Amino acid sequence: MKDVQKVQPSKSQALTTITRIPWIIKPLWGILTDVVPIIGFHIRPYFILAGVFGVVSLLFISLRSNLHLYLALLWMTISSAAMAIADVTIDACTAYNSIKHPSLASDMQTLCLLISSIGALLGFFMSGILVHLVGSKGVFGLLTFPFALVSVVGIVFSEPHVHGKAMWRTMKCSDVWRPSLYMYISLVFGFDIQGLFYWFTDSKDGPLFAQETVGFILSIGPIGSILGVLLYNLVLKDHPFRSLFSWTQLLFALSGMFDLILVLRLNLKFGLPDYLFIVVDEIVSQMIERLKWMSLLVLNTKLCPHGIEGTFFVLLMSIDNADLMTSSWLGGILLHVLKVTRTEFGNLWLAVLFRPNPYQKFQHLSSNQSQILNLPLEPVMVVEEEQNLENGGSVHVVKGESNFRNVVCGPVRWLKMLSSELHWSFVFGVVSLYGINQGLGGSLGRVATEYYMKDVQKVQPSESQALTAITKIPWIIKPLWGILTDVLPIFGFHRRPYFILAGVLGVVSLLFISLHSNLHLYLALLWMTISSAAMAIADVTIDACTAYNSIKHPSLASDMQSLCSLSSSIGALLGFFMSGILVHIVGSKGVFGLLTFPFALVSVVGIVFSEPHVPGFSYKQVNQKFTDAGKAMWRTMKCSDVWRPSLYMYISLTLGLNIHEGLFYWFTDSKDGPLFAQETVGFILSIGSIGSILGATLYQLVLKDHPFRGLCLWTQLLFALSGMLDLILVLRLNLKFGLPDYLFIVVDEIVSQMIGRLKWMPLLVLTSKLCPHGIEGTFFALLMSIDNAGLMTSSWLGGILLHVLKVTRTEFGNLWLAVLVRNVMRLLPLCFLFLVPKGDQNTFKLPDEIMGEESEDSEDEKEGTRNLELASLVQAVDRR
Repeated sequence: MKDVQKVQPSKSQALTTITRIPWIIKPLWGILTDVVPIIGFHIRPYFILAGVFGVVSLLFISLRSNLHLYLALLWMTISSAAMAIADVTIDACTAYNSIKHPSLASDMQTLCLLISSIGALLGFFMSGILVHLVGSKGVFGLLTFPFALVSVVGIVFSEPHVHGKAMWRTMKCSDVWRPSLYMYISLVFGFDIQGLFYWFTDSKDGPLFAQETVGFILSIGPIGSILGVLLYNLVLKDHPFRSLFSWTQLLFALSGMFDLILVLRLNLKFGLPDYLFIVVDEIVSQMIERLKWMSLLVLNTKLCPHGIEGTFFVLLMSIDNADLMTSSWLGGILLHVLKVTRTEFGNLWLAVLFRPNPYQKFQHLSSNQSQILNLPLEPVMVVEEEQNLENGGSVHVVKGESNFRNVVCGPVRWLKMLSSELHWSFVFGVVSLYGINQGLGGSLGRVATEYYMKDVQKVQPSESQALTAITKIPWIIKPLWGILTDVLPIFGFHRRPYFILAGVLGVVSLLFISLHSNLHLYLALLWMTISSAAMAIADVTIDACTAYNSIKHPSLASDMQSLCSLSSSIGALLGFFMSGILVHIVGSKGVFGLLTFPFALVSVVGIVFSEPHVPGFSYKQVNQKFTDAGKAMWRTMKCSDVWRPSLYMYISLTLGLNIHEGLFYWFTDSKDGPLFAQETVGFILSIGSIGSILGATLYQLVLKDHPFRGLCLWTQLLFALSGMLDLILVLRLNLKFGLPDYLFIVVDEIVSQMIGRLKWMPLLVLTSKLCPHGIEGTFFALLMSIDNAGLMTSSWLGGILLHVLKVTRTEFGNLWLAVLVRNVMRLLPLCFLFLVPKGDQNTFKLPDEIMGEESEDSEDEKEGTRNLELASLVQAVDRR
């Protein structure tokens, strides 16, 4: 319409709405499918006819040159009718099956909308590219293939035969016409303003998006639609209709303000680029719109009487299409009145502002009944599991008899056992959060941060190390996040909202770093700290679940740690493997942009996380709960079995000075060093992660039943000795022995990471068993914050050491001395081994007076966490 027919936006909008007429008369197609069989079939022939009409009409548009506007409009209307007929036919089948299988009604709608959203995602993603390559007429030609597929469906479809009708009697029911009227009013008064598209692509004051960019932006929007479907099906499907309409309509009106901000160019004043802002607008708008109509679709499928399922369902759906067409016409009239043309956009902001919100006037038309819909969920047999343990049964029946076979030769069986005992979502959560977000994402982020500080911000290694250590502050205040997750539920949930919040914070902060050019150093540091806080919040939330499950299932504590470590290590292996290549291809800022996907996965975990709702929470008790949690935490911390190993962890980490930045600069910039390229750095770090995997496997197979103190002694000693490999490398002694740098550094990385993993696995198991009931998340976060405080102190001390020895981005003469001092300092924690308990890892437990008994109130409130399936612990050594 814009480039070939060259019409004004208001005229284009008025004409294209004519193509929706076949969707308004959908009841006619429905009657045909219900009462007029063709060759004995009610469904299959209509699929075939729809496909044929679609192919013919689109081929005519594609192959005919200089097609008159109204003739083109006619063929577009025919193709629209073909799609409407196919839609009516499949809707009839859906409505019929919803009656026969009412418990699956919402599942069928979810399936339909998910497939539609995924298809739209792919279609919009390719649309701009295809229009650019073959033109709009060429795309019409390509669209013949989907219509040909519709005919194929008609050939292979297995259909039921239906008879009878009762449409008018059903339509007179107030439970039908009232929500239908609400749908019509809601859509009609939400004016459709297509002038925005012209402004996006043609206005000199607009973003002037290319065709490919428009396609990419539109492809991102269906992600919001997918999220909306998932959110509805997992969270909102049992909520009352009126409440859902109230909030979704209000949010829908507010989301329209994004367009106003964009047209007035206010986003640029806040430093938000058009591309990012429009992507967020698309996702939010489509998610809210999908939430808005899911419940009505489910209701409509249940309102269809036997015999005329197709007819009545399409009657209800035609109401939607009628008001969409009316909305589009009214929007076109508004653009015409305000004189918004293909070249004049001065009043476009007024058109956007004028779009009314029908929410308050007509909300009473929607039903206030709850949706009686059930999604089959696999029960979590926690009570039976605990009874088996109490009766001498074995939850972990294969643990002792065949460790080698189950872990090395049968990892699938091991995962299946964990999934069976701790629910499948336990394994899913560990793989998603520790394998992808913290393993894969953390390794990519580490390399990207190092190159960003070195190449983009161009700071000295000591300054880089001191500044990046600041990003660890959110990990030090983890007890704060832990208290929030334990005592402050959001919408009745203790865990899920915090996952979602963490994901959103991570995505926003990393996008800002990635898309903002010439970002000031300290502003970049702020956004890095926010992303670090997002990861810390997610980590705390999982740790709370892990600590709780470790107490309830002590025989599985070591297995949980092994699963977490292996997931993290494998993720780090893949992340480091790709890191150098990605930094070389898209730059460090581009990698930050890619890291938004692991954080988006954190939000997805929050959406699918199985956590029972805790109703009736009194927010007036928050202060008291904070006080009680603080007292319980202090009482536990005073126990010598707690503070002694905690102090050892802090000393061990602090005295192991971190001079990694100096070594990194030497690897890549020193003329006397190996001068590794970005890809090589990534490959080396990825190979090093194999050592971490070996360490976790070795611990699981051999060392998990050994005493704490003995393990700490040998691993700390080996940790100090492994540092001598760095000294050999910096002094170039490896070359004198004929060992190339690449091979030597690979061995160094494998050995160091394996020993580092062995060093902290037993202490993490110990930490998970030190948490009292009721404040698992808070106390575990406190213990982990001790690790992070030690890591940050180690980084600062290492940075000071590099500064004192005058190791800069160009001077590395004293780097060998810094390595030697670090290695000597690693031996000092051996003097504090008396702080570590001698006990066995599986038999150690806190005194009963510290662990305490859960009160009835606490038990009720903790019922929401009893079935938490996620369990994992971030490894302190991985955050170094």
